Amino acid sequence: MMDQGNPSFKNYEEIFKNLTNANKVPTQYDLVTISITYDSSRAITVTKDDDTHYVIKQYSLDTSEIMFVEHYRGTYIKMKEIEQNSDGNKYCIVYMDDGVWKLRIFDKEQRTEEK
Repeated sequence: MMDQGNPSFKNYEEIFKNLTNANKVPTQYDLVTISITYDSSRAITVTKDDDTHYVIKQYSLDTSEIMFVEHYRGTYIKMKEIEQNSDGNKYCIVYMDDGVWKLRIFDKEQRTEEK
């Protein structure tokens, strides 16, 4: 049986239509978490290939383009939630690789070999 929603809102159905835009964005790996940045410019995903490989990506909410990608490989990784500062322009994730806790701090810019 399909959920019909709360009947109390039936009279307001037209008001609630088209309040948000939705786009399907396929992911190569299983989605673990997704966060919208506080500045509403990006969606940050944590995806999992297997227990040795996770990927963090940032998508532009305007264009759905991938703006940032980082791969994390290890022996046995557990990674879940991205945290952000109040401006929504600095991010971090604490994760574990085979019992060793690690912290990665990043922003909107793709890291290069020099960083």
